Amino acid sequence: MSLMILLSDFYVQRLTLSDGRMFILLLVILGGTSLILAPVKNMKYEKMNEIQLLAAETFAYSYANYADHLGVNLRFDKYMPNDIKTIEKIVSQGGGAEEIAAKLEIEKEAAERVLSSYLVAKEIVSADTAVESFRLGVKQSILYALEEGLNSAEDIDRLVGQICYRAADLAYLLDMEEKELSDYSEILRD
Repeated sequence: MSLMILLSDFYVQRLTLSDGRMFILLLVILGGTSLILAPVKNMKYEKMNEIQLLAAETFAYSYANYADHLGVNLRFDKYMPNDIKTIEKIVSQGGGAEEIAAKLEIEKEAAERVLSSYLVAKEIVSADTAVESFRLGVKQSILYALEEGLNSAEDIDRLVGQICYRAADLAYLLDMEEKELSDYSEILRD
């Protein structure tokens, strides 16, 4: 997928070659034309913005799954991000579940769940680092599992599955940060 962005007198385009290598094409227009190719770290998934990350967290999608749907499903490109923008606006104006229910045309009980999920998502997505986001996500998964009950092997397996999803989200965030897990080894052992 290629993206052309106009930045003043510059055109920037990301190119992906058939072998998966990515390059940035920088076209400078200043009385002449220059062409610069710069290699880009190869991300497996599309890099998401904060609104998309909030949508993924709020509506319980792994980051990689959400990114896989970008460009092919309007629910991921438009509808969920628009809902997040609506929720953000309502929350920033001091509103709550009633206003969310009215604006999104959903039941108040569903709006309460969405609001609660959004507030947790905001904390996770706003973390300073991928590892801090991971810790917050795992903590929330454990708290949710405890609320639902950890009374059987199936309950524990569900929690382990959620922690694995959190590990997948960590991998996505590390990719975005252009870091490796070993970069955070000491912090993870604290």
